[in-house]
Order: sequence, then structure tokens, then C-alpha cells
Amino acid sequence: MSEREQLLETIAELEAKREILGDDVVDQALAPLRTRLAELKVAPQAEAGVAGPSTAPLAGERRVVSILFCDVKGSTAMAEGLDPEDWAGIIQRAMEYLIEPVNRHGGTVAQVMGDGILALFGAPAAHEDDPQRAVLAGLEIVEGISIFHTQVKHTRGLDFNVRVGVHTGLAVVGDVGAEDQSGYTALGDAVNLAARMEQTAQPGTLQVSAQTYHLVQQQFDCAPLGEIKVKGKQKPLPVYRVTGFKGKPVTTRGLERQGLQSPLVG
Repeated sequence: MSEREQLLETIAELEAKREILGDDVVDQALAPLRTRLAELKVAPQAEAGVAGPSTAPLAGERRVVSILFCDVKGSTAMAEGLDPEDWAGIIQRAMEYLIEPVNRHGGTVAQVMGDGILALFGAPAAHEDDPQRAVLAGLEIVEGISIFHTQVKHTRGLDFNVRVGVHTGLAVVGDVGAEDQSGYTALGDAVNLAARMEQTAQPGTLQVSAQTYHLVQQQFDCAPLGEIKVKGKQKPLPVYRVTGFKGKPVTTRGLERQGLQSPLVG
């Protein structure tokens, strides 16, 4: 069994023990496992005697996931005026503010892209409230970076800030890439829409799609921003800015969250 398979099996076993161990214990135990899972970029070596690149199809599965994109606004201009080592140090410190909330809320950092991240909520481990977890992580990223922004502004004179976007939709998740270099990530239109949410967000804000908004509106304060045009889409798409957490528990579940009722009969 490969290290990745062992990690996935261990994660699944811990998820199944939430009622016994409690969410705090399980989440604390899962955080380093998910971080290691995201770091595994190189696939297991081919069996002895097998040469050449793999032509096997993608070993993925269809899942509804909440996808979070986050990147640093204006990073190219800021990096231009700094020594590469100084800029690398700033980004390394900033990554702590980006990655830690994702791990804390049960997400998986699928890619670290220089000055940004792609995170998945709902794969490889799924929860009933993955959209809420993704939005909560996004809010904490924005809040944490505001503190870091003040520090960098004072010490370096840089206007350091991030944009965060979240979209919930159907995607194919799994190991993507050549056999000798692959990583766990998501593919599909949902990924493109999540990226578009981030790219059109204002610095220091969290922007979500209508699909995510309808799933989280009972727990979070959201402001409609109108519609944006997305390449490849015939009609503009409505977007929302998440401004805060309402701070009250949601008592409705499943269909009830959508205003529907399904009474138990018999």
C-alpha cells in the first residue's frame, strides 16, 4: 500500500470515529495528515521492468466539492522591488495564514501556486457542511491577512493583501498528472468558476458564487454584488460577498435548508 493510500485510509478511519473521539480531537489529528497528503506530488515509482510515461486514464471520482482559491493581489509588482530571498520570506509567512484555516476546518490544500493556494472541501474526506467550512476558512484567511497586512505595511511599505473565491459544484477529483509526478486535485467547470470568483473579488474580501451562497446564507451575512461575465458562459453569473459569520447555530438540515419539508411517514 502506498503512502497516499495509507493516508487516505487513516483519514477515513478517523472521520468514522468523530462521535467517539469528538470533533476537536479528530480535527487536530487530521490536520498533519491532510497537510502531508497535499505535499505528496510524486506518484509511486513504476514496477520494475516498466518504462516510459503512463497512459492509464485518470483514477478520479465525481464529487460535489467546495473549491477555494486564494492569491496575493499585485504580487508581481511587489516582488519586483525586493530581493528574491526577502520576497520568499514574506510569502512563506503569508502561507501560514492561508493554509492553517483550511486545515483547521477540514479542507485539503491541493495546490500551492507560488503566491496562492487551491483548497478542496469535500474531497478526499467529505462532511455534511463542506460549503460552510470553506466559507469559514475563507473569512479567517481574510481576517488573518489583515493583521499580516498591517505588519508588512509598517516594516516594508507594501500593500500586501489577498483575494478569496469559493464555488460549490460537481468536479472530478483524484490524482492528476504523469505517473512520475501527480497530485491530488480537482478538474471540471467548477474549478474554473471558483478561480473566476477569486479573480473578480476585491482585495481583502471573500466572494462566492450563487451556488455556494444558497448553501451558506443562513449562517453567513452576504451582500449581493450583481452579475459578472464569465468566459464560456452565455449569461452573466450572480456573485456575493461574504461579510461575516452570523454566530448562531443552524437548526435546519438537508431539505429544510432549502425551504422544503420531507416528513417521516410510518
